[in-house]
Amino acid sequence: MQHWLMSLAAAAFIGGVAGALAPEGRGRKLVSLIAGFMTIAVMLSPLAELDLNDFSDYVENYSAETINAEDTLPAVINAEYRAYILSKAPDTSILDLTLDENNLPYSISYSGGDISELLTTDLLIPKERQIRREETND
Repeated sequence: MQHWLMSLAAAAFIGGVAGALAPEGRGRKLVSLIAGFMTIAVMLSPLAELDLNDFSDYVENYSAETINAEDTLPAVINAEYRAYILSKAPDTSILDLTLDENNLPYSISYSGGDISELLTTDLLIPKERQIRREETND
C-alpha cells in the first residue's frame, strides 16, 4: 500500500512538473493529458495484481454460506415456535410441527395436556390441523 501511494504521489508530482515546464498552448495540453493518463494508470495498477481465482473462490464460498443460511432458516423458526409452545405449556411434548411456505405454523402433532386453544389463538393453527396423541406407557 505504501509503495502504491508513493508511486501515485510521484506520478502526480512528475505530471505537475512536466505540465508546468511545457510551453503554453497545445504542448501543455498534451503533456497534461499524458500526465493525467499516467496518474490514472498508477492509480489503477493494484487492479492488475488481483488474483481472480481468489475472487471466484470468495464468490463460491459466499454463495454456499447463503444457501446454507436459507436452508437453516425454517429450522430456526421451527425451533422458536416449539420453544414458545413449551414456554406456555411445559407439560407438552411436540411430536411434529410443520411450517407452510411462509414459515408460519401449518400443523402440529403433540402429546400432553390439551393446548388446542393456545395453538388456535396464538399460532393460528386450525383445530383440524392439530393432532393430540395420548401418551402411552410401553
